[in-house]
Amino acid sequence: KLGGNVDAIAFTGGIGENSSHIRELVCADLGPLGIQLDTAKNGLSCGGQAWRISTHMARTKVVVVPAKEELSIALQAAALAQAVPRRPLYTPDVEAQIASRPNTAPPVSSAVFISGLMRAR
Repeated sequence: KLGGNVDAIAFTGGIGENSSHIRELVCADLGPLGIQLDTAKNGLSCGGQAWRISTHMARTKVVVVPAKEELSIALQAAALAQAVPRRPLYTPDVEAQIASRPNTAPPVSSAVFISGLMRAR
C-alpha cells in the first residue's frame, strides 16, 4: 500500500510520452494520493523536454520524461565496443576471399559501425 505517500509519478516511453488520454485515465482516480492534472499542460507535446503536468497546488508531482531510448542504446553499444577486442577488418584470408568474388561488399564489423556512429555525432 502507498498510504498516500507518493512523491511523484513519471510517464515515459511511447505511450507515457505521447498519449495525454492514457495519462488522464491513469491519474483519474488518484486524487487521494495528491494528484491533480493540469489538463492544458497534459495536452502539450513534450518537444524532447521533460515537463510537469500536475497543477502547482498538487501534493504529488506528475511529470512526463522523454525516454531517449536511442541514446541509451548507442551509449551501451559504444561501451560494449570498447570492451571487446577489435579485430582487423581485412586479413590476408579476407582479402583473398574478396578478390575471388568481385562485386561483393567487404565485411563490416559492428564495432566499426558503432564507432562510425559515435564520430558522426
